[in-house]
Amino acid sequence: MKASPILRNLGTFEERRAGSDGIDSVEAAIAEITRRAEAAVAHALADGTANERTRRAERREDVAWEAAQGEAAGSPWQILADSMQVLAERLW
Repeated sequence: MKASPILRNLGTFEERRAGSDGIDSVEAAIAEITRRAEAAVAHALADGTANERTRRAERREDVAWEAAQGEAAGSPWQILADSMQVLAERLW
């Protein structure tokens, strides 16, 4: 599992699978991260200050960089990285 605070919030894959949160695959976990990030970006675009948008964009870029480390094109983590980069670009 990656070490970013956002990604770390998922806990280990095994812990999440054992829980009752409905996340039973890496893809489902990544979809949940993406859903939450999209909601945060929408909020920042609608109601956020320029500083909040910058902070959120930087955070998305950090997650994108970290998720992509050592990943092959098309891997779930690379797809997350691409999604986070697109969200960051919306905030700039």
